[in-house]
Amino acid sequence: MVASLLRPLGALLGVGLLLVGLAPPAAAAPRKLPSYLHVCKRGDPQLEQCVLTSVEKIRPKLLSGIPELNVPSMEPLIIPELVIRPSPRFQAVGKDVQVFGGSNFKVTRLRIEVNATALSFVAGVSVPHLSFVSDYQVDGQILVLPIKGRGQLTANVSDVTGSLHLLGKIVKRKGAEYLQFVEGEFRLELLSPVKIHLDNLFNGDKALGEATNAALNENSEELTEVVVPVAERVVAQFALDTANKISSAFPFDQLLPKN
Repeated sequence: MVASLLRPLGALLGVGLLLVGLAPPAAAAPRKLPSYLHVCKRGDPQLEQCVLTSVEKIRPKLLSGIPELNVPSMEPLIIPELVIRPSPRFQAVGKDVQVFGGSNFKVTRLRIEVNATALSFVAGVSVPHLSFVSDYQVDGQILVLPIKGRGQLTANVSDVTGSLHLLGKIVKRKGAEYLQFVEGEFRLELLSPVKIHLDNLFNGDKALGEATNAALNENSEELTEVVVPVAERVVAQFALDTANKISSAFPFDQLLPKN
């Protein structure tokens, strides 16, 4: 469940923020770029550094969000609903998920390769600490534990790292060239144990709920191994969708001009 909460954040940090650093805001007619956006040129030999500079320039705006770029507030980042179903025997749903700490992200590495027909984008991101508050509903069995309940979930995790790889191709539409992302891969690593608490398990049975929470935290490594592969697949698809929402709005020469 906790690893599933990380998936949109990994996508937003790994692709949304970096592509926002490349892209001008959408508008019905051309207008002057806002001062917080620094447009990068695809021929720049220091393209990666240019994009990183762009991200740092917009970092202060991320606290409250950037409506004109469809970038939500990061403190907290609010996710309406998350669903995880790693097997027919287990399902967990989180609603009104609030994620705190995402604005403290750091881009640890970045590689962009671009030519006349394609673009490859690889980014590594780390976040020192994330905390989560969510309404949850869970039913099934995970590890050897039967688990059922609905209530409030709280969780904390430190030392979160992720690596995202996106591959895009140039396509023609209405006489203009656009960047379309066609492949995505995400790898997630939690370097510290996850701390989680689920209120109101088993219809409020306090003793059984406390025992289940203790078992989940004692076996956080095994729990992570079960959930992370699911989260990685979802992040990859989410990242593709997010990247294409941005790249499809602007011709490639506007998104990443030659000169």
